[in-house]
Amino acid sequence: MILHGSQGNSNRGRARRGYAARYIGTDVRYDPRIGTAQVLHVDGLAPGATMELDRYPVVWPRTA
Repeated sequence: MILHGSQGNSNRGRARRGYAARYIGTDVRYDPRIGTAQVLHVDGLAPGATMELDRYPVVWPRTA
C-alpha cells in the first residue's frame, strides 16, 4: 500500500520536489511478475529471493 498526500504546486515556475522511502520486512520476497511493484526491478535477483542486498540496508534491527 502506498499513501500519498499533497496540495497542488502553487508556483508554476518551479518544479515540485518529492522524496519516497520504502520499508520492507525481512520476510519480503522479490516478485517480478506483471502487476507487482515494477519500480523495484533488481538485476540479478531471482524471483522468490529475499531482499538481502547492500542496496536494501537494515534500518531497524530486530532485537532478541
